[in-house]
Amino acid sequence: MIDLKTFKEFSKSRQVDEILSSGKVLDTHNTKNLKIISYQMNGFIVDMQYDLKTSEFLGLYYGN
Repeated sequence: MIDLKTFKEFSKSRQVDEILSSGKVLDTHNTKNLKIISYQMNGFIVDMQYDLKTSEFLGLYYGN
């Protein structure tokens, strides 16, 4: 688990910051090139992906 301050450091997207304020981090893990953060918001699980080399926000993937 990581705290919101650490999570925000990976985000350069205002949209992600808005999502952060309304949910909680469930889990985080790294692959070779990505950081994947599972986040719960309004009953949905959101996986946020970041490029570890550039810290670029790559996308959101929703599930429930």
